[in-house]
Amino acid sequence: MTRIAGPFLSRGHGERFDAIVWTNDAARPMVEGRGGGADGAILVEEAIVHDIRGDEAAGLLVMQQRGGWQFMAIEPDGTVVSDGRVAACAACHGQAPHAVFPLAFP
Repeated sequence: MTRIAGPFLSRGHGERFDAIVWTNDAARPMVEGRGGGADGAILVEEAIVHDIRGDEAAGLLVMQQRGGWQFMAIEPDGTVVSDGRVAACAACHGQAPHAVFPLAFP
């Protein structure tokens, strides 16, 4: 996985946390603006919540292209959420503009 952006305020997620975005090589054309995500493309958003005691990990949000985008969340304790609780992820991302990350791979 390669870090491609962040930390930045995750505006699309209610501005509840800062995000660091990681991706794999299969997602390279997509993040460089050269096409859609190929099967096997993975984007991971690492969520960080700011607290008066310091920054705290809030989990991971994962998008994986496997014949269509699949979504899951991984809570800080390692619990994987891929049921109806992430249905809102698919609905919102399906309506969102397809922005290209302004950063290229190193």
